[in-house]
Amino acid sequence: MMRVVLPLLIPALMALGCAKRVAAPDLSQAATVDVLLVPGCPTRGNGTLSKCLWFRATWAHEVWKQGHVRRIVTSGGAVYNPYVEALSLKRALVALGIPA
Repeated sequence: MMRVVLPLLIPALMALGCAKRVAAPDLSQAATVDVLLVPGCPTRGNGTLSKCLWFRATWAHEVWKQGHVRRIVTSGGAVYNPYVEALSLKRALVALGIPA
């Protein structure tokens, strides 16, 4: 059975540009889990990463780099413009060095 990082999700989203800026969660005691779900948020009008998407991608990369997660699942559709948020997040994570 897969374990999903849920307790870290809400504080992380708050720390990652989606709400009032707060300190990032302390991951020093976090266990390794199978899957991290990174929810989307709108891209810019030209399809480039918004500040919110960039913060989420860099945070997910850091969690992966520290060995706290084995796989990352991105989500998000083309809700506010024609660009699919999940694909934009995936491209950013691959560009940061996470295997596709």
